[in-house]
Amino acid sequence: MRNFILLTFLWVQVYVFGQTGPISVISPEESVKMALENNPAVVNQSLRIEQSQLMRKVSWDFESTGMKYRSGQLYGPERDRYLEINQGFGSLLEHIHNYRLADKQLQLSKTEYNLARKNLIAEVNSTYYYWVYTYNRLIIQEQQSKVFSDIERIADLQYKNGDIDLLERTALVTEAASVETGLNILYDELEMARNKVKQLIVTDAEILPSMTELSMYKINRASDTRMYQNHILASYYKSLTELNDCTVASKSAAFFPELSFGIINQHIAPYSGLWAWQLELSIPVLFFTKKAEVQRARLETQISENEYEYQLFAINKTIENLVLELEMIFKKLIYFDQYALLEAEQIVQTATRQLEKEEIGYIEYARRIAESLSTKLEYLEILNHYNQTAIQLEFYAN
Repeated sequence: MRNFILLTFLWVQVYVFGQTGPISVISPEESVKMALENNPAVVNQSLRIEQSQLMRKVSWDFESTGMKYRSGQLYGPERDRYLEINQGFGSLLEHIHNYRLADKQLQLSKTEYNLARKNLIAEVNSTYYYWVYTYNRLIIQEQQSKVFSDIERIADLQYKNGDIDLLERTALVTEAASVETGLNILYDELEMARNKVKQLIVTDAEILPSMTELSMYKINRASDTRMYQNHILASYYKSLTELNDCTVASKSAAFFPELSFGIINQHIAPYSGLWAWQLELSIPVLFFTKKAEVQRARLETQISENEYEYQLFAINKTIENLVLELEMIFKKLIYFDQYALLEAEQIVQTATRQLEKEEIGYIEYARRIAESLSTKLEYLEILNHYNQTAIQLEFYAN
């Protein structure tokens, strides 16, 4: 049965969508691996980590070394020389805080990388499972289309024989057309789902899922939601708060005097080889602008602290709701597994047997088969809802 499904899937991809190149069969794990290697959402975040590492070196970047040389009648009629080499160090306290700021930026970049990675994994899994879900819907819709393929001819025949009126004939033809239209739309949906997977893993190769029968997504989650305060999303907002704290300290350090040191060599006739040194402190007097920058940075810190506290609360509530939603959907799946799907299969067997014995007509048979397939489609929809919710819970909970 599994080989038949795979062959059917190949037929859909190759003959319906005109794919003629080599086809690669990929699993969810392989899709995730390819996405992590190729998708710029993660690749660029790793480059930003390198940028942040370089910023720590930049924080110790001092001013250019200044040099003054004078020659001539500087101090009298004799020819004298004057050489001064001066190095400005700026505010040493500001350099220290800028280094700490760059270090916090590096930590934030690493958190953003992990967050981008985790988000991409969830998106790939979600898209992959939706791709398989769409294909399974297509298989059922094709079965329904096959059953209704002869409905229009039979309806016309019964209408001519007077067995049904025009209204019933129109309803049957419309129902058959609706089934066929739904099937054609699903072909497009399947191709769109496949393209979304290709977009995430960044490939133009022709791909097929190794999973052809939709199954339940399995996750590992803790039962105690108190542990989620260390979730990566919370860590991001915590890092942002710490970064803003360092920004306040860096801005405040601008009030600290700037330091420069110089060495002087002079030749004043008749003396030569005269050495001296100088130390210069630059104290900011007009500090209104710098004070405003500090106040602005402190407000940013308060905003990020409020956001961090809210995110802790929001993450916990989101997880609680997702757990409840998953349990609710699981109860529906149990009902379908234990009752609805068995009843749907029983309807097919009974209708097929009655048709063979000519106890019912083909139209009644088609409607019963459609009822059974509708139950299977509803089950698939609930299973897809479960999988998408489970993937979302895994993103928040792990």
